[in-house]
Amino acid sequence: SRASSVGSPRPMQGPLGVTSRGYRRGVADRVEVGHMIKIGLPVHVIHGNNLGDAMALWKLCKRSEGLINYYGADVNIELGGQKIFATHYPHYAKGIACLGEFDIVCCGHSHQALIEKQKTINSGECWLINPGSVAGLGGAATWILADLANQTFEIRQINSSSVR
Repeated sequence: SRASSVGSPRPMQGPLGVTSRGYRRGVADRVEVGHMIKIGLPVHVIHGNNLGDAMALWKLCKRSEGLINYYGADVNIELGGQKIFATHYPHYAKGIACLGEFDIVCCGHSHQALIEKQKTINSGECWLINPGSVAGLGGAATWILADLANQTFEIRQINSSSVR
C-alpha cells in the first residue's frame, strides 16, 4: 500500500525534518534542532505557530555547517527528484496541493497524522502529508517515514518510553 495507518508503537528512528528519506514537522525550538545535528543527515525546517527564538535557531543552523536549513514560514524545495512544499497550516497546504505544482505538500498544526492524495485543478494528484505530532498532542506521538523515490509513506508512532 502507498499509505499505511499508525502501526505498533516503536522507538523513534531515522531522520527528522524534510530529508530525502523522511519528513517531520513542528520543530519547536533550538534545543530540539540541536539534537538533530547528532543524526548527521540534512534537515529542512520551517516554523509553525510556536516560533520560539528565531535568531537562536538561525545561529544553530549556521553552526550545523549546512546540515540544518531553516526557511521560516514555508519552503518550496526539491528532494529526491520530488517537488515538495511545506507549510504549517493544513488549509494553506490543501490549497497549494490543489494547484498541481508539487508532488508532495506537507503541513502540521492539527497534530493529526494524515497521508492522502489530493486532486489537483489540472486533473492530477498531489500527496498531502501531515505527520501529526512528535509530542503526542491530542493523540499518539507520530512522525512520517517517506520513500521519495517511490512516493510511499508510513505513519510511525513514537514509543512514549523513548521520549524524554
